[in-house]
Amino acid sequence: KMLGDQGLPRQAYPSVFVLLTETLDTFGGLVFTRIRDKAINGAKNKSSAAQLRTNEFDPAIVCDDAKETCRNWFYKTACIRELLPRLYVEMSLLRCYRFLSADDFPRLFGRLASIIRGIGDPITALYARAYLIRQASAVYGDSAGRDRAYA
Repeated sequence: KMLGDQGLPRQAYPSVFVLLTETLDTFGGLVFTRIRDKAINGAKNKSSAAQLRTNEFDPAIVCDDAKETCRNWFYKTACIRELLPRLYVEMSLLRCYRFLSADDFPRLFGRLASIIRGIGDPITALYARAYLIRQASAVYGDSAGRDRAYA
């Protein structure tokens, strides 16, 4: 909510952005870890559990309990009424979509970019885009993003 506050001095915006996004990154990491631990504990065999410990796993091996927990987090996020808090919380949880589907990321990034386009304040929109890009690089990995850019 602070990032959309028109009373916030523009000189303070970068500092507030860094503080808030670091907090959101910590939150997103904790949620991801909780869901991954649930998926590992509910894995059908040791090879599935070992694969879930890596960043490259197939959503088909994720147990239903972990998927339900993941969906529940996105439902909770969708219930946030104000645009900016909902947008930033959803962006912080983007890595968690990996538990549901591996193919939805381009559509998700497009949807979030469209939502950001609706933000009226250019500075607020710029920083929201920067956070979306940061989250996209966390999902795809830096080397994969560079490879796609030069292909």
